[in-house]
Amino acid sequence: LAGDIFDSERIAIGDIRFFMDVVRSIKPIPVLFLPGTWTHDSIFQKAIFRSHQFLDGKPENLYVFTKEAPETFKVTSGELAIHGRAILPDTDNPLDGIGPDPNVPFNVGLLHTGVALPQIPQEATSCALKRDHLEGCGLDYLALGHWHSFRRYFEDAKTVVQYSGSPESLSFGDDSGYI
Repeated sequence: LAGDIFDSERIAIGDIRFFMDVVRSIKPIPVLFLPGTWTHDSIFQKAIFRSHQFLDGKPENLYVFTKEAPETFKVTSGELAIHGRAILPDTDNPLDGIGPDPNVPFNVGLLHTGVALPQIPQEATSCALKRDHLEGCGLDYLALGHWHSFRRYFEDAKTVVQYSGSPESLSFGDDSGYI
């Protein structure tokens, strides 16, 4: 889950419980959660995943990426490693420091960021994904969150880069229904 699980920084306890129950219901399948816009407040440390409502009910099969440095979660079969970072780096490359595990056959990246597109002006401090960031990154798949429509980018790249989209429409014109 590449961010924006909740659509506000003020989340009802019932919504947190519902989320936890859904995650718990698919145990032992691991669920990886990367905080997004509404669930990560690194300045004031008010992030939902640090709250007692979240921590008290956290299922065993839920892994939360919480660090500024890259983290890796390995599936118990040893066939898959998922690499992510809760806070984007202070560089223009969101993949800085994220690389494949050579001991597993399949490596997935998980990020909450935008994609740099020619028609969208980028701020100098923006940490958006660019085509050249993928060269040599060694990932097989890069799952992105932040934009709410199902879409694949950089189709000619060796790494598959895709937004999963939102399971529910957030505005008119959104392409929804994907996970």
